[in-house]
Amino acid sequence: MTALQNPAPRDVLPRWRQWGQARRSGELNSLKNGNRTPPIQFLSEYQCAFDSDPGVYTAGDLLSAAAVLGISSSAVQAAAVLILSTEASPHAVRRLAQQVIGERGIEESEAPPQLDEVNIRSRVKLLRRILQREPRNSLRWADLARAHATLGSGDAADRAMTIALQVGPVSRFLLRAAARFYVYRDDPGRALHLLNKYQSHLLDPWILSAEIATSSFADRTSKHIRRGRKMVEDRSIDPWHLSELASALSVIELRSGRFRQARKMLAVSLEQPTENSWAQAEWSSSQGLALSVNGERAELLDLPMGYEARALHYVRAGEYEKAVTNGMLWLADQPFALDPAIFASYTASVLAGDDVKAAVAASAGLRAHPSSELLLNNYAFACARSGRLDEARVALDRIKFAEPSDTGAAISTATRGLLSFKLGEVDGGREKYQKAINALVAFKRNEAAALAALYWAEEEVAVGQVDKVAEAIARAGDLARKASTAAVKARTARLLAKTNLVK
Repeated sequence: MTALQNPAPRDVLPRWRQWGQARRSGELNSLKNGNRTPPIQFLSEYQCAFDSDPGVYTAGDLLSAAAVLGISSSAVQAAAVLILSTEASPHAVRRLAQQVIGERGIEESEAPPQLDEVNIRSRVKLLRRILQREPRNSLRWADLARAHATLGSGDAADRAMTIALQVGPVSRFLLRAAARFYVYRDDPGRALHLLNKYQSHLLDPWILSAEIATSSFADRTSKHIRRGRKMVEDRSIDPWHLSELASALSVIELRSGRFRQARKMLAVSLEQPTENSWAQAEWSSSQGLALSVNGERAELLDLPMGYEARALHYVRAGEYEKAVTNGMLWLADQPFALDPAIFASYTASVLAGDDVKAAVAASAGLRAHPSSELLLNNYAFACARSGRLDEARVALDRIKFAEPSDTGAAISTATRGLLSFKLGEVDGGREKYQKAINALVAFKRNEAAALAALYWAEEEVAVGQVDKVAEAIARAGDLARKASTAAVKARTARLLAKTNLVK
């Protein structure tokens, strides 16, 4: 069965995007400039170029900018039509155009263009050529580090980031990018050392928020919490620039049990939220934390690059296909990160019933995290469900554990049970499913146990032995009643659709 990581607390870690994307987001604006530049202004530059000289290249630039900013317009639609009517237009740009106008020409198995490995490797080559001409371009070195990290080349990424920090000058972008990179490398201590090394930069709320969030992630107490509170309460800086700092502080207050203060900081973070702050608020809601201060704000659904927040929002709303779409875009936006790959692969399989797209998400995540047991399991599960049995077996063989001695091992044992059924080894499949379910019940993982039982029942329905079907359905029904979650309800509905034996 597929697995979602335990709901570990979310921290407002800085986003790590390419420098051009970070600049367009407004994150790098001067604190004296007030609000960020509205994203539509950046889009208008490309729109004017397309209007004055409509062609494949100007249309491609407009579509790419619109995709990054999450914005559509009549000009974007016109550019998409032009691209699709031109046979010589690049394949990746045609895919963007098809997405814009809603054509079904894009196979559901395909990832967003940003996740295409060929494109990523081409970007590495391009950045290397640029750096041969501009060896002291720290921004390009940081972009190269990100591309290497996306491909899982951690050591190469480390070298590139080290050079970026050496050739400097150190900036808000570099510090936040490097901090997030070291968290990706599972070395938050190195990130904190770097952030605290440049004390003058801690006067910047964007750097201060990164330090506080990284400290929280590392289970350490930041020495700068009082400074952060004072900066937020002073309100001499525009709320947009304070948003992530206030959001990071709300996490600290919440974990300390100071709910009133947490709600106060959350309110500040949502006055003019970044997409990261909004995602934090959505995560809080998804965990049942009563911290909402402004209710449902429909305008937030249009926040540029708010993929994570929209994904979480649509899961809560029961709109699972939209959740998967935004989960894939979140993964494309942060392709080196583990969480979006796990989220997208789990949501696609369990909630949306799209095992092909789940395999794409897990495979993309495994590039950056090749030893992740959760992703290996999710990839194996999705492959087995979609008939790619050899790939499923290879992925399962890469998982270290084989017996249900802990929750992760129990889940992988259930996946092995699925693979056995698909291979026609029915008795072995039953044995593995029963072993996995018993272990999950013992670990008090009621939802996981119910899901394993539901998937087992689906396989028994496919085999068609009436007594075994009744036994599996009875077990699934009993466990499902103890874990009435969205995932369990979704899988129960799918089982009901497959057989009229379930009451």
